[in-house]
Amino acid sequence: MTYAEAERYIHSFEKFGWDLTLDRLRMLLCRLGNPQNHLTVLHVAGTNGKGSVSNLCANALTEAGYKTGLYTSPFVVDFRERFQINGEMIPKETFARLTTVVQTEIQALEQSGTHITEFEAITAIAFLWFSEEACDYTVLEVGLGGRFDATNVIQAPAVCGIVSISLDHTNILGDTIEQIAGEKAGIIKEGVPCCCYPLMNPKALAVLQETANALHAPLIQPSMDDVQINTCTDHGSRFTVQGVPYTLRLVGKHQIANALTALSMLCVLRDQGAVIPNDAIQRGFEKTAFPGRFEILSQEPLIVDDGAHNEEGTAALAATLSGIDKEKYVLMGMLADKDYVDSLAHIGAQADHLYCVPVQNPRALPPEELAKAARRFCKDVLVFSSCQEAVDAVFEKLQPKDMLLGCGSLYLVGELRTLFLEKIKQ
Repeated sequence: MTYAEAERYIHSFEKFGWDLTLDRLRMLLCRLGNPQNHLTVLHVAGTNGKGSVSNLCANALTEAGYKTGLYTSPFVVDFRERFQINGEMIPKETFARLTTVVQTEIQALEQSGTHITEFEAITAIAFLWFSEEACDYTVLEVGLGGRFDATNVIQAPAVCGIVSISLDHTNILGDTIEQIAGEKAGIIKEGVPCCCYPLMNPKALAVLQETANALHAPLIQPSMDDVQINTCTDHGSRFTVQGVPYTLRLVGKHQIANALTALSMLCVLRDQGAVIPNDAIQRGFEKTAFPGRFEILSQEPLIVDDGAHNEEGTAALAATLSGIDKEKYVLMGMLADKDYVDSLAHIGAQADHLYCVPVQNPRALPPEELAKAARRFCKDVLVFSSCQEAVDAVFEKLQPKDMLLGCGSLYLVGELRTLFLEKIKQ
């Protein structure tokens, strides 16, 4: 099997489909020798910020000299972004080989009527690779929810982290903060410390505390009062915690809160005996940057892509945009199952020109519907049938002093990022 064949095989599965017992994946993993049981895991859930916290922890552990696996979702540019060890994506030949191994066992299960989803299959591949490579630590980002997420088949992790919780995936997780928090709290294990976001919604925090108490799990919530913010700009931030200075390339005050969550998780590992010097955390935090999180592609004009895709994420993005005094062109597309009206309220208020584009996803909101809602918040709203058309149109008007932003969905950002970079090179 080649890499291209392996990727096609993986994408042939149903993408989603919760198993409320996780038994399907457990059966598959049992046939593979239960590789997940050989891992020392940091498990991270939440609505917004779990990718940032996961990357911050993984980079700090790598800088401390530990062989560190990282499993995230979704990808922006390359499918292999989801599987990394010490910052390097899984080799194509390794992915193809492990997919062949997993395929054999999946086919055996299918003969007995057990069908595996795409996320379950790639989670099994990730566990196999991290186990085979004998990672010292493995950072697992939850895909959706927590309680019934495929990553939650693990035994007790070393530490878990729960970042910001807000309304998202309400058709699956519930339509109240309390219900969604209950699903996220499903990753908390008996006696395992759980570190949570310092600015956590109080209703969500109450649910997390109740779950943690029932499981005798210490719930650790760092305080923003312990942080001295020196600078916070569209290029990142500098801040100090307990006399130790840190630099972040990730943009926004919310990223400082994410960093504080990651720092708390790393301190739990220290208490467990891990040797993680301050300078390793400093280097790991400073090097953390990845596609689609206020990624600056050009300075003149300022061109940025950001995967903000729900009300809380777009509110944080809008707060950053409010500090940028430029004519702002925004290319935006969203999925229909997101709270696109509230997201538009945040972004539309900051946009001088809003171009609505399609998202290549079955759950996409038609750009015409996005534009109809957007006209309440922005005077100049245009609709395009393709991202290419929108990018061509905006680059005819874009001046060096202006700003161009692509946002609304991580499924969109990858496409826009490629088109932006092609234009920048011309």
